[in-house]
Amino acid sequence: GILHLSGNVEEWTSSPYDRDGASEPGMRVVKGGHFASAVEDGRGAARVAAFEEEATKARGFRCVR
Repeated sequence: GILHLSGNVEEWTSSPYDRDGASEPGMRVVKGGHFASAVEDGRGAARVAAFEEEATKARGFRCVR
């Protein structure tokens, strides 16, 4: 059982951001919401793009095995 995943930070993925079948160089998919997100953006299915070099206090990652 995994609990309390929502509302901490949005999470980097290893997936390149793909817009209409063409990947955007230097962009990755970021999923989920963070502590300051709107309620509808807190879903695990929420998806945005971010440049790999872009860091914020609301973005992190999760190690999964």
